[in-house]
Formats: sequence, C-alpha cells, structure tokens
Amino acid sequence: MATSKFFQHLPTVLLGIVVAVVLLLVLVTFQVSETECAVMTTLGNIEKKADLKPGLHFRWPYPFQRVYKFDRRLRCFEGNAGKLEETSTSDEQNILVGIFVEYRIADAEKFFVSLERVSEAEQRLSNWMRAARNATFGRYRFNQIVNVDAKEVKLAQI
Repeated sequence: MATSKFFQHLPTVLLGIVVAVVLLLVLVTFQVSETECAVMTTLGNIEKKADLKPGLHFRWPYPFQRVYKFDRRLRCFEGNAGKLEETSTSDEQNILVGIFVEYRIADAEKFFVSLERVSEAEQRLSNWMRAARNATFGRYRFNQIVNVDAKEVKLAQI
C-alpha cells in the first residue's frame, strides 16, 4: 500500500526535481551573446579572465559573482543635451548645430575599470562633444558655413 502511494506521487516529485534543477542552472549560469562582451567580478574584484567571450558560462550566485554585460555593436550617440544646440561662430553669429558620434566598446575590462556604466561614458562623451563642437565652429566665420559660393564653404574641413 505504501509503495502504491509513492508511485501515485512520483510524477509530482519528478516535476519538482526537474524544476529545482532548472532553477539551480539559472542561478549558476549565464550567456553572453555574439553582440555582447562581459566582465565578471568576484566580491567586487575583476576576475583574471574578465573579458568573457560569447557562449554559456558558469558563475557563483549573485552575492559572490556578478556579471556586467555591454553591447559591443556600433552605437550612434547624439549627446544628452538634445539634437540641436546653439553655438557661435568666430564672427559672433549664432547657429544651430547637431552632431553625433559613433562608438563601440572594444575592451570590456578596460571600459568597466574606467567607467563601469554606459550612462557614465555617454555623459563624458556628451561633455566632450559639446566642447569640441563649440571649439570647432568657433574657428570659422558664418559665411564659411553657409554661402552660395561653394568655394567659400568650409564644411569639409569642419
């Protein structure tokens, strides 16, 4: 009689074991896709093999090891201040200029050590873009930017 009760609950017990194994695998594995690069830290310190290649990897659960993933595809960034901003030319004319940069994270470990987050990188990049735009357009006169005479326009140099 006792064995028949065991066999009666066997599917439920097996399902519980399968669910427990799947949850355990989710806790101790992670995947890095082809478009990502990742860094793993153990108790806050970067692992020796920090730059993880695409594929399935094992780790200790969250409090011990943490994984930081970054998109390594080419990113187009227009800056945090908006698409168009006002700047001055060398002859004190105000113009609206929009610029963008394209970048990618090539070395995940170096990126993580110096910046840690994409938002921090983009904030620094936005400040650099604003300074570079103002310095560049500040060296040219308005008629070198907008002119009906193509020989006078210096957009290629800018």
